[in-house]
Amino acid sequence: MDGAIGPRLKSPEYVKLFRSLQENNNVRAVVLDVDSPGGSATGSNHLYLAVQALARRKTVVAFIRGLGASGSYLFSCPAEKIVAIPSAIIGSIGVIAMRPLVYEVMEKIGVQMHTTKSDTLKDSGSMFRPPTPEEEKKEQELVDDLYQQFLEAVADGRKMTIDQVKTLATG
Repeated sequence: MDGAIGPRLKSPEYVKLFRSLQENNNVRAVVLDVDSPGGSATGSNHLYLAVQALARRKTVVAFIRGLGASGSYLFSCPAEKIVAIPSAIIGSIGVIAMRPLVYEVMEKIGVQMHTTKSDTLKDSGSMFRPPTPEEEKKEQELVDDLYQQFLEAVADGRKMTIDQVKTLATG
């Protein structure tokens, strides 16, 4: 499982593979070979749920040979064991949302964006204008919710309390 989750490491392909391994009676254990910085929150969560389902039926071990950070650490958490080479980088428990804001550049070159929308939050996250306070609040709530899910997944998978995980979850 090599590369960023989303563009290179495509979660739907791995989810199909994990389901087939889960149903294959000839497979008794699965080793995840991980070298990934993480990536898409939804892709990471999709993989986490698939590994969790696989781990209920088979022994799963995550082998981190380079980078097991963020979303790739998340999907490794349901594994019975996480094994890593001494130089591996593991963790980065946290959630980040970012996007470019290009409205000032557009103003400088004389380009304007006109938006027609059905409701106030329909274009939330637009790069063509600064976010409103309501949008910033909603985005922070989403990040906080995803972070809480991540903390719970680590706590469950590594047999820790949420408070123990929070001491390690510095991003």
